[in-house]
Amino acid sequence: MGDAPQQIPAVSHNKAKVRLLGSSLTFLLFITATLPFFFCGAVDASTISVPDNYPSIQAAINAASPGDTIYVRAGTYDERIVVNKTVSLIGESQATTVLKNSDRSSMDSSNVVEVRANGALVANFPIREGMDGIRVWDCNDTVIRNNKIMPPSTRPALPGRASRRK
Repeated sequence: MGDAPQQIPAVSHNKAKVRLLGSSLTFLLFITATLPFFFCGAVDASTISVPDNYPSIQAAINAASPGDTIYVRAGTYDERIVVNKTVSLIGESQATTVLKNSDRSSMDSSNVVEVRANGALVANFPIREGMDGIRVWDCNDTVIRNNKIMPPSTRPALPGRASRRK
């Protein structure tokens, strides 16, 4: 007495195929939607060293991404610096990492450091040979800390239009 195998009605078999196909599509949509998050996670801020990675502070700022730290090793850097990104510009030592700007070609070029980005930090520098030591333009939450403005700079850190030093 052999029992004959039971046949599944065609309608039930088709419903099972549709359910399986629907589940597979849902899974594929989920993977497609979430996969970029696994490969494009949060980017960590990095530290750029001058002169190790870039020969000048401005070149390092230009190459930096918001949130990066630019660490400036001991030495004298004769350049006009424009901080136009939210970065931390930190000198190795207030005694040995000197910023100066001997360019006197125009009033615009006479500042040693100009900060034009919200949330920037400038710390640990002696600053000399500029009309203004540090000028902050239209920025909020900018931190100017542990810098020493030395002669012949004629003015220390000055706010530009509607700026606030923190």
